[in-house]
Amino acid sequence: MLVKQNVHKLNCDTACSWNRLAVNGFRCVKYAGDIHSFAEGLLAPIPMRSNERNFATLTPCSDEEYNFILRQFEYDRLPLDSNVVKIDDSSPLWKEEIITFNASYARETVIAHLFLPKAVAPPYQVVVYWPHNGALEKRPFTGMEQQDFTEMILQSNRALMFPVYQGTYERSYGQYLDWSKEPRATTDWIIHVCQDMCRSIDYLESRGDINTDKIAYYGVSVGAACGPMALAIEERFKTGILLAGGLPNSTVLASTPEIDPMNHAHRVKVPVLMINGKEDPLAFAQQPMYDFMGTLAEHKRHIVYPDNSLLGSHRDEIRKEIVDWLYRYLGPIE
Repeated sequence: MLVKQNVHKLNCDTACSWNRLAVNGFRCVKYAGDIHSFAEGLLAPIPMRSNERNFATLTPCSDEEYNFILRQFEYDRLPLDSNVVKIDDSSPLWKEEIITFNASYARETVIAHLFLPKAVAPPYQVVVYWPHNGALEKRPFTGMEQQDFTEMILQSNRALMFPVYQGTYERSYGQYLDWSKEPRATTDWIIHVCQDMCRSIDYLESRGDINTDKIAYYGVSVGAACGPMALAIEERFKTGILLAGGLPNSTVLASTPEIDPMNHAHRVKVPVLMINGKEDPLAFAQQPMYDFMGTLAEHKRHIVYPDNSLLGSHRDEIRKEIVDWLYRYLGPIE
């Protein structure tokens, strides 16, 4: 939701039609009659749509129900059969390894890009990334994808694990699931993405050059919206960073309890940093996500910038906040 084209890929009418980002330009209108005759209707309150969620009246599922939800994310820890298929050592700052390993479902293969900083020696602290919706385009993963968000991790001398999740890049479906008409298929897909994330950590644990006690989660846009789910089901994360996310504002996007971040947020206990723009399409859902988060107050932080220029004027500030947070909860680079 940081870039205009990505807003439309949410398949969320509410998020798209109600945002007022500067990049959307402006609208003009010419009234056919006396403008005063329109004033009453124009200034009247806008009723909540039937599929919009009122977070003030919602509560997370019970512990018993949540235990059932957790079981949906479980998988058999079969051999990874991992293979480093390519190494790109051309960058002066990092080395990229392209890795394959067995997925946890349907005999599929996960592709992952592991970027290792050259300025420090192993074992590396590592950040596992869940990208924004630009990754859903059917195209090859090339270079440092989503560089505006990912490069800062390498510049802080931490490793970056960027899995090619099911439905992204080379593994894309080539089309978007209709969340409203395919809630079960959508749920199965999100569960598979979470399992890809967990298998990626399984792989990291198989290496001798990774400090597996210092693994962080980092999600942008949809990766931030799904962050509570990732942090609740995967206990190996020591901290989480959620950039430009919020709870789904529509029942369509929370069509099943398994993938509703609200049910997961209360179960998150690790330190969490949330960063948003005041004019994000999910602006009204930022604070509810933060409030639902089960992390102790002294270990969670919500930073809201006055506009939505998270890629522009606030770039350096955001980079510092993220790096400082990793330093605080993963420790210094040794």
